[in-house]
Amino acid sequence: ILGALWRNGLPPSASFLSGKPDVFHSPSFVAPHAGNAALVLTLTSSASHLLSDDSDGPAPSKEALRALLCRASAIVAVSTYVARDLQEALPGPLPPVSVVPMGVDRGRFHPPSRDGIGAPLAAHALKPGEYLLSVGTLRAWKNPLRLLEAWRGLPAGLRPRLVWVGNPHPKERDLEEAFRQAENEGFLWLRNIPNRDLPALYSGALAFCFPSLEEGFGLPILEAMACGTTVLTSD
Repeated sequence: ILGALWRNGLPPSASFLSGKPDVFHSPSFVAPHAGNAALVLTLTSSASHLLSDDSDGPAPSKEALRALLCRASAIVAVSTYVARDLQEALPGPLPPVSVVPMGVDRGRFHPPSRDGIGAPLAAHALKPGEYLLSVGTLRAWKNPLRLLEAWRGLPAGLRPRLVWVGNPHPKERDLEEAFRQAENEGFLWLRNIPNRDLPALYSGALAFCFPSLEEGFGLPILEAMACGTTVLTSD
């Protein structure tokens, strides 16, 4: 809803702009018309992805996206991939683009004590070191079916449990059905998990699996590493 309001422009009397800020920072591809405030946009996903039918919201036109970006005084990309893709998807003059990688809250994501992971794991009948973990909203570009295929290919006697933490997406009904079928094979799909449980789930995993085909950054990789967990990922 907020994104739709921002695309169409919030009224000048909007309370959060009443202080007449010098700079307005939007961590998204959408932003309000913020009067005379300098606009800074942070891009966390690629422009080509946003322009595709796989985007989470209505895909904007190239003209609309360029118009938004050209309103900005500066653009922040969370990775060199996002910055490079922006130039390829929208060739031509754009405001200055700076690459500022994302970071991890080390106050939350760190190797906890065994006592610290016991309760969250026990709530899902999990034991430390006996499961593989993946985290993310269920989307095709996160390669979930290939992960299931690889897991099924492990010898039955050596196959740890596979756990996916993340909610379904309305555009991925086929993937959702595949996950529900896999639950009959010992696969565990955890939905609506509190953020406070994530560090324990990372720390208790035998390994963290992240075989994405595309990511703007891939923050779960850093979260798993911060928890001291082995990471299996794609380039």
